[in-house]
Amino acid sequence: MSAVPLPCQFHAKPWGSELASVPWLTALLESDWPADQKVGEVWFGTGDGGQELLIKLLTTTEPLSIQVHPDDAYARQQGWPCGKHEAWVVLDAQPGACIGLGLRQPMSAQQLRDAARDGRLPQLLHWQPVRPGDVIDVPPGTIHAIGAGLSLLEIQQPADLTFRLFDFARGRELHLDEGCAVSHLQPYRRAITRLDDSRERVVLCDAGPFTLEAWQWVGPRTLEGRGSDPLCLVPVKGACVIDGQAAPVRTAWHLHGPCRLEMAPGTVCVVAYAHSERLSPPVRPPAERFALQA
Repeated sequence: MSAVPLPCQFHAKPWGSELASVPWLTALLESDWPADQKVGEVWFGTGDGGQELLIKLLTTTEPLSIQVHPDDAYARQQGWPCGKHEAWVVLDAQPGACIGLGLRQPMSAQQLRDAARDGRLPQLLHWQPVRPGDVIDVPPGTIHAIGAGLSLLEIQQPADLTFRLFDFARGRELHLDEGCAVSHLQPYRRAITRLDDSRERVVLCDAGPFTLEAWQWVGPRTLEGRGSDPLCLVPVKGACVIDGQAAPVRTAWHLHGPCRLEMAPGTVCVVAYAHSERLSPPVRPPAERFALQA
């Protein structure tokens, strides 16, 4: 089959949401969920580490920890297969919702450690208001925190490597040695971009180990793949039909091509694909990886 829906796994988090308060969570649930646990993350895929990208949905009622992720070089030195570069697409945002990205001003590793220990770190993080449609690239080493009142689509390398620097008195383990070693001790310099409603296909993020695109058109298109690795597709507005299968909003799919995608008016899909190192010559997006035909 050229188009395969990915199974999802719910993960409880202290900063998550009550299941009944988030309709799209209820729509994804495939089994019973304990009433006393908050859902924080939905992971798509098999969970066996065989995917080149990990796709998640996050929902928050409290801020996540202030944290940082290592790059490939550090991760491989420590015996992990890769680091963690991630990107977010904001799906829902309550008024005043913010994301912390980078430091307000440069500091030393010792100053970062001291601020994490004495509780000043939240004030030193650069908090930025966000709204639905914002797209945020988060390279390894970026000190960051997702605030309360948000639903996000997260695309990342398939390594769950998180070093907590500050956890808002939740009592969980911190990783100050590792976190200070990999942190970029400076402000975040990248611009927050937006989903573009005016073009049928647009690159949202093309940095690091993967690319994000937005696809939006009315009617059918045929995807013709030119590589061996799949694309990941998530409808974030509306819904589409893929090879005759309904693809509801906030589900995730692997597309191997060729396959047929048909979108109704107002549908927007986010597509992610890894920059494969296994192909010779290396296959890089956009034109070399696949084509869309009307």
